[in-house]
Amino acid sequence: MWRTRYQRVDLLPDQRPVRLWEDGRGPAPHFARQAVGVTELYSSLLGKATPVPSNATRIAVRAYVGDDVGAPASYGDGPRKNYESVAAVLDPTLLDLPADRRPEAYLRWLQPIVLGLADVRGVPRTGFQETFDACLAAGCLLRWSGPARPSPDRQLRAVPHFEFDADGDAWLRVTLTDGRRHVITEGGPWEAPIQYRDWQRSARTLTWLSPEEVGVDVNRAPYASAWRVPGWRTLSV
Repeated sequence: MWRTRYQRVDLLPDQRPVRLWEDGRGPAPHFARQAVGVTELYSSLLGKATPVPSNATRIAVRAYVGDDVGAPASYGDGPRKNYESVAAVLDPTLLDLPADRRPEAYLRWLQPIVLGLADVRGVPRTGFQETFDACLAAGCLLRWSGPARPSPDRQLRAVPHFEFDADGDAWLRVTLTDGRRHVITEGGPWEAPIQYRDWQRSARTLTWLSPEEVGVDVNRAPYASAWRVPGWRTLSV
């Protein structure tokens, strides 16, 4: 009896901006981080696909260095603490691909892993295949624009725009447009968290401070301090 559906896939990436990483880190952390724009897109679209029944909502993939690149992934005996544990050999050649080719390559590396999980658990692949196709159509990296906020005098609209780069860092831009949707000014790009749910939280904080100035809480206080980036950003006409 299945209790729920798969809703999220991730490679357990380091949350910090890449610029703060120490020298000498191995390929596995870089591999997981470069893939995060792909896995966040995959997760956001998996919830819109045909449900893949399961007893866990999350698929946690641990990519490790091994000589048997291309070998089948290793799947745990079953979910624990609401997640599936999967181990897969990383493909180090992906790290050196040009940025424009890297996201699709990560997606094609990931897809056989989740399809194999469906086979092992004896559930239909349909939702995973739909998600893969939707990721290809979306360009393989998550991009999202939050809801527009009109200014107090209704003359302007502020819209937050989030996106990943191929290195796994996320960025926020805010545009101010007039009544004809023409962009008057733009703020950013500013460093942003690497999880879609944090983008949604940040978009909800978008606030007009006056008819000509808008503010947004990009990074929550503990992270902003640790990462040495401003948490609050403002933009004015």
